Amino acid sequence: MECNDSREDVDMNSYIFYNGVRVSIEWDKRNVPPSMQSSCRVIQRICSITSTYFLLTVNNSLYEAVLNPSKLILRLTFIRGSVHDVQFCRDFGVLYIVEDNGTVLAQSLQNNEILAENWRLLTFDPLELSEEGVHIKQVCCSSDGVIFVSESSDIYCIGNYVNSTLSADYYQPKLVRLFSNPIDILDVKGGKNFFVFLVRRRLENETKRHITNSTCDDLPDLVCSESQFKREESETPTTLDSTCSNRTLGANIQRLTSFGRILLQTEIYTLGTPNNGVLGTGDHINRDSIFAVQKLKDIGVCGVSVGNEYTIVKTIDGTFYQWGSARQQITKTSYGSEQSSPTEMAFHNVTNCNVLEACCGDSKTIFLTTQGDLYEWENCLVCQESESSSKRSNSYSDGVSFPLLITCLNLTIYNHKHLNRRFTTIYGHFQTQTKTMIRHQTHFLKLKKIVEKIFLKELQEICDQWQNVFFMVAALLDSLAQLYWSANEDVGALLIISHFRECLQILDTYSKLFCDMYSIDGFQAVQNIPQSSRNVAKENFDSSSSSANEGDERNVLKIFKSSFQLFPHISQLLEQIQKFDCKYKEKLELWLEFVRKNRIDMELAENTRDFWRSNQKNSKIIHLKRKNRRVILTSTSVPIKLSHSMMGLITPIFILFTDFLCQVGNHVTTFPLEAVWLKKDESGITIKTPEKKFTLVARTPLDRDLWYDQLESSIKNILNLPEKLKIPEVRLIYYRFSSHPIYSGVYAKGSFSNALMHGKCRLQFPNGKLYAGEIIHGVIEGYGRMFMPKVGLYKGNFKNGKFSGHGTLIINEKEIYEGNFRNGLFHGHGQLHHPEYVYIGEFEENHKCGYGVIHQLISGEKYLGMFADNKRVGSGICITADGYFEGFFANGDLSGNCVAIFPNQYYYEGESSLAGPSGAGKYYMINRDSLNQDRQSAEYIATPNCENVVIGNVLCGQLSGKWDSVKINNGSIEINVKIPQYPCTLGNNVVNNYEKWSSLFADFEYEIFDDLASATNTSKAITFAFWNRVLAFVNKQQEIENEKMGDLDMISGKNGSRDWSVLELDSIDKLSLNSSNFCYDQQVELNKLNHSQSQDNLFNGWDFYNSDLLNTFGSGKIKSQGSEEAGNMSRFPALVAIMESHGTTTWDSFNDSALGNSEMIDDSISLHTEMDMIPSFGISELGDQDLGAIKSYLYDAFRYRYHPLKHLNDRITQAFYRSYGCWKVKPTSLLAKQAMLEWESISHRVYKFVRRLFPALPEDYCVIGEQKEFVSHVTLLYPILLSENIYSMLFVLYANQYSQKDEMYRQNIIQAEKLSDEELIHRLDFDRGLLAVIKTEQFVEAIEMLNKLKEKYSPIAMLTVIENCMEKLTQAYRTISRDSHHSFNADVIMPLTLVLLLRAGIHHLGAELALLDDLTDGKHFQFEMNGIRGYCLTTLKASYEHLANKTSLYENK
Repeated sequence: MECNDSREDVDMNSYIFYNGVRVSIEWDKRNVPPSMQSSCRVIQRICSITSTYFLLTVNNSLYEAVLNPSKLILRLTFIRGSVHDVQFCRDFGVLYIVEDNGTVLAQSLQNNEILAENWRLLTFDPLELSEEGVHIKQVCCSSDGVIFVSESSDIYCIGNYVNSTLSADYYQPKLVRLFSNPIDILDVKGGKNFFVFLVRRRLENETKRHITNSTCDDLPDLVCSESQFKREESETPTTLDSTCSNRTLGANIQRLTSFGRILLQTEIYTLGTPNNGVLGTGDHINRDSIFAVQKLKDIGVCGVSVGNEYTIVKTIDGTFYQWGSARQQITKTSYGSEQSSPTEMAFHNVTNCNVLEACCGDSKTIFLTTQGDLYEWENCLVCQESESSSKRSNSYSDGVSFPLLITCLNLTIYNHKHLNRRFTTIYGHFQTQTKTMIRHQTHFLKLKKIVEKIFLKELQEICDQWQNVFFMVAALLDSLAQLYWSANEDVGALLIISHFRECLQILDTYSKLFCDMYSIDGFQAVQNIPQSSRNVAKENFDSSSSSANEGDERNVLKIFKSSFQLFPHISQLLEQIQKFDCKYKEKLELWLEFVRKNRIDMELAENTRDFWRSNQKNSKIIHLKRKNRRVILTSTSVPIKLSHSMMGLITPIFILFTDFLCQVGNHVTTFPLEAVWLKKDESGITIKTPEKKFTLVARTPLDRDLWYDQLESSIKNILNLPEKLKIPEVRLIYYRFSSHPIYSGVYAKGSFSNALMHGKCRLQFPNGKLYAGEIIHGVIEGYGRMFMPKVGLYKGNFKNGKFSGHGTLIINEKEIYEGNFRNGLFHGHGQLHHPEYVYIGEFEENHKCGYGVIHQLISGEKYLGMFADNKRVGSGICITADGYFEGFFANGDLSGNCVAIFPNQYYYEGESSLAGPSGAGKYYMINRDSLNQDRQSAEYIATPNCENVVIGNVLCGQLSGKWDSVKINNGSIEINVKIPQYPCTLGNNVVNNYEKWSSLFADFEYEIFDDLASATNTSKAITFAFWNRVLAFVNKQQEIENEKMGDLDMISGKNGSRDWSVLELDSIDKLSLNSSNFCYDQQVELNKLNHSQSQDNLFNGWDFYNSDLLNTFGSGKIKSQGSEEAGNMSRFPALVAIMESHGTTTWDSFNDSALGNSEMIDDSISLHTEMDMIPSFGISELGDQDLGAIKSYLYDAFRYRYHPLKHLNDRITQAFYRSYGCWKVKPTSLLAKQAMLEWESISHRVYKFVRRLFPALPEDYCVIGEQKEFVSHVTLLYPILLSENIYSMLFVLYANQYSQKDEMYRQNIIQAEKLSDEELIHRLDFDRGLLAVIKTEQFVEAIEMLNKLKEKYSPIAMLTVIENCMEKLTQAYRTISRDSHHSFNADVIMPLTLVLLLRAGIHHLGAELALLDDLTDGKHFQFEMNGIRGYCLTTLKASYEHLANKTSLYENK
């Protein structure tokens, strides 16, 4: 039979000693499972029964060990696996094992034998009902009983204790409550008749979880998700590494310090009776309850070892404490026979090394030194652990937690573990540092309580940060310990490496707080502690000082300076790491730079403290004392003075602080360093500030260079610039002007260049005025926004500090002006929205002067004409509810000869006013029956002219009265005479179309081209200069829209009295004052408002600052047109229907309106051309490709909201809308022709602007290419500019003009809808052969095609629709003619067209055709009108006239 015993000594992972002599081990493998035979055999637990021992290995295998004392052989026999813990209660004679699954088995041993069938399962009642039940993690025995600890730190006991609370059955565990507060039990050890508990208090909001004293699984993953850290890290200091967000850095710092707190916030509790000094209470008084050993609280106890009657504990700093019977302690100690309270151990027999580990046996103590020496009592069991054993241990020690030393009865076990001995010295230094801070902690905590009690805020803040450093040191020490005890040489796992930023941030924050306090003698605040509190403090501090107060401050400084002793240890550690791995060189450099800066900060803090101590009674400057301010240099230490100092005057003293330069003379003047510009030359140092310029001279060049270097370095520091960079000339800074001729008392933040504001800035004036925008060389110039209390808000262009150029001014919610300014006044083209009226036109120095349109919102009266001095003066037209008035105005009223046309078709020619006739004139009263008959005739012309003759009466002579009651003073009357339907002088007093809106185009060209606006040269150089101005405008508009004014927000924390949140200047955009949107869809709400100023004196000598206006503004009393103006239009439902019928725009081709709706087109549209580049076409020549490229460019430019052409079109649309849209009274057809001519003049002037950019375009017109395309302002711009808005305004006027004919046409349509095709042909008396044509598919398509006419706005698009419709009609007839051999001629075209119009049913077709006819009138469409398109239009017009002048469909035939 083969023997399975093996003698293993070489591969043994542990040293085992019996009575100080090493023994050999025999492993019996007969019962060992194959999977465990090669597993790690490091021993982690031992218990004994006389000469029999039970050993538990780290692979959870339980062995029975029998010692042969004579042969010094320990024979190990496998009992079972999956054992987590084992203990033997000698008094009960019961062996307890805890399995991996948390169950507990017990067996009473007889004859020291274990029988597999005798195991008994113990049951545990849970504290709370749980499906998982109770999981036990540890069992511990004493002579009184057994304690079981669950994974949730619940305690169960067995035994008969003196303490009735713990009394329990010997067989059934009982759940007991020993702790009143939530804790985690890290370890429990039992002595002869007592227990020692190592626990950790749970942090707030922490769930129950097991945390061991040696490792913490949470630490490696310090970067956690936001869900794990819900607390906002808003007060976390800014990260030193820009790659990490503040939130992540703050969360990491919190997690790092929390782990350090976990390591330190441990407590020792003892339980037992009687108390023979073994409970650590400092006395021998028996206690019935558990006792907290206060001396060991929060000092980082990480290990406990218990003998029969004494205890040893170890802290993370390597300190050992003991208490209990002295007979069982280490020999050669100075202790008495018994030590009843924890006392730090002194190892007198250990020299030149530290003790790493110590362990208690029943009656002995063993300990291991850093040199690898193992001692039992005074005997050295192992000396200088061999290198081979260290290397051999590498294979199993990593990643496995096990005790180094175990002892039971006469058996001692030493488990090898690898030591990174190159870190031994550094590890010792970190332990010493931690020990120092732990010793200070007791005094520190008492100091902190005093500070919190008397509310010393500054000291309280630094106390909190000192604790963070303390916790960080503990975490660093634990991290270093794991590396020191590990075979893994990966230094990247060290916290100082993996979380370098967090460590550096903690130390940087603390260092700054300390220097701040130290520089102002902040620690002297201890002297101000009340005497009662100070006495408490003195009990804990060193009182050997001759002065009690000095002693207080000295002891406090000793505590807070202890953190800085860590710096050289970290330097040594990083240097050691860098020697073996160069990839950490960067961290070493960063750390050394931090140490260097810290050393400088400490020196500055000390110098500053000495400075304030010497100037404590200097009332001029003592108010400048701040905790974050340092004294860099003074002219008393390094002499310097003003270059123009005069004899006999007081020589000012200069003090350089970290944030400003101070000049102390008769007065104290400070110069903020961020607003200081330096220049050094042979004469001295020239200093420029936004308000002052002076030169400093020194005695020697060395003094001058020293001052310059310190000034330069301080400025770089305040600007956060690296030392190697030069100080920039342009800076984004904050500044308060004190004695500036313009900006005195102004708070400014923005861009400064060479001591002048230059660029984007924000200003707050003492009177509450705010400005945000551009400043050039110290002067407000360019684009900006300004809020003026009691005036309003302005956004637009400035020049020399005043409104200049295009802008928008909101005048205290009631008025809005948008237009041109000059010298701060309304000047040029503009639009004024008043609660009672809207005016658009020319201004001159705040006065309405020149051509303009004013619309009275309440009465609906509209005036189109000339103004002077805010009054109607000159030629003009006035439309009121009474009628149409045209003539010459003086002093706001008609004067001299005029024309008046009334709604009843009467009219007047002669002298009159708006109220009635006032002199010689003729009053024409048309007979309505005669007028109706005339309209029935085919020769009737709808356009107003004097060629139509009607029958009526005429009053002639001196007339007076009102228009509703005309009186004849001296004259005659003619009855039933022929008279013209309209006045012959109609239109004689209309303002020339090219004089209208002249300021609009002049201001716009000056805004875009500036000084080039008057240039007449068409050279390439001038053209490219024009284009450069256009591109500059585009870029400027993009910048205005995209800029974030929040980047220039003032920091209100610097001055409590300054509040930049009074007004957000960007809120003006919320008022929807964009010109294109405002005019189409918005109208000032009509309310009954009280006005302090009349219309006439509002602008006469208007003063921004003396006007009695509101202090603030809101969202503006603005409503959409749909609420007020649409309500006014409800009086004319037919016209409303007309306007609504043209509310949809289609985009069939470029020939349709390119600006088909009034919505702003943003820059996300697909552009055919680049708007930020100068085109290469249309400059010198014009071909087919050039013309196509120009059309494409213009198509995009008029849509692109940053392009000047888009802005021009918006302003034109505003003007045209106010002139011929927005009616409250019935729009008169008399304006149709005027509107058409005015539109043509506008198009021509836009074309002149376009020609500046594309000079190859013809001045008048030309024909291009083989297709002989006609090029002029009409053909080029009408397809783009005739948007839905413009066309609708023209269409309303034409619809009113052709309302009679369109009504007759509509009646015929209604009648035709009731008839079938056969009935319709019969009623019209047409050839029945046309029925076949009407039934064709092509005829139906022709009807659908013709209906698209109302969707088009440009002439070309409309002519194309008509041509396509007639083509479909021709195809329909030819389809039939191929079968019937009928010829298609004029006799057939007209009847088919008549049927087509009746079946299409286009309302207001007459207005459509008349408007199209006027749009295509003239030479611009001569090719189209002379061709097939003209023929088709003529046919359609003739058919319409036939239907509009006959009512044959009503006659039965």
